[in-house]
Amino acid sequence: MGKSNLTQAVDDFKRTGENEEEIIEEVACQIYFSPLLRKYLSGEQRNDFLSFFYAEIPLLIRNYHYSGKPFEAYLHFIAKRRVLSYLKKQKEKHEIIRIIEDVHFAQAAYQSVFPEDKTSAEEDLVSRIRKIGKISNKRILFLFLREFSVSDPQKLSAAARLTGYNEEWIQQCADKLRALVYRRIKRAEELKKYRNRIYFTLFLTEKRLSDAVYESERKSLRNDITMLKTKLKTMNTALARTHSFPTHKEIAMVTGDPKGSVDSGLYYIKQTFLIAAENKKLSA
Repeated sequence: MGKSNLTQAVDDFKRTGENEEEIIEEVACQIYFSPLLRKYLSGEQRNDFLSFFYAEIPLLIRNYHYSGKPFEAYLHFIAKRRVLSYLKKQKEKHEIIRIIEDVHFAQAAYQSVFPEDKTSAEEDLVSRIRKIGKISNKRILFLFLREFSVSDPQKLSAAARLTGYNEEWIQQCADKLRALVYRRIKRAEELKKYRNRIYFTLFLTEKRLSDAVYESERKSLRNDITMLKTKLKTMNTALARTHSFPTHKEIAMVTGDPKGSVDSGLYYIKQTFLIAAENKKLSA
């Protein structure tokens, strides 16, 4: 049995260095519409997954070596591992959000019954959120800012109650983060429009190349195509790294903390929840 078209295209690229962008787009399309993603992910999740998986495709192409198995089999193996990892991270994120929401709404319910007993309610709920680990006020603040400053800023009042930080200051941090994220998303939208124009220009240039007769013109058009593909690759990589939530660097900038503190703080929370989840499984 001969090689599949995609496998042959990958082999040709590794030999000649040509047509990389076309192969990347073909791989991205195959992944997006694959039974694998349809089985495990919703439409919105597929978009989210592809946005970060896209940047990994060039490395997959370069690492592939034909040994009798088609590129599609290698792609499916890697993609399945990434999908399962993605789902695990989503589950962890939802578990953290669920606990935060439990605290937020439980406190609101408690205070509606005992409005005068705010202190004991806060102490009880702070102990609840910390009972799975020694999570500091600052780490809880980092978590709230990352998860809710853009998606649900109303929950930031709970951050003030749980951490003891000034609510007005937290809201100011959240406002700055929203501005940074919206600015980044706006730039990404403009970049997408520019990328689409480049795609159209590339299409027209390739058509002109197919019709060109003189070698001097063909050489010039091939150079133009190479330049356009380089631009597309750069733009697609940048778009794949565009997030709709604050980065650790941005959180550090608005709070005045070192980025390393944000990195380690959020990592600690993640590990704490993972350990708690594992202990829960073992005791079940």
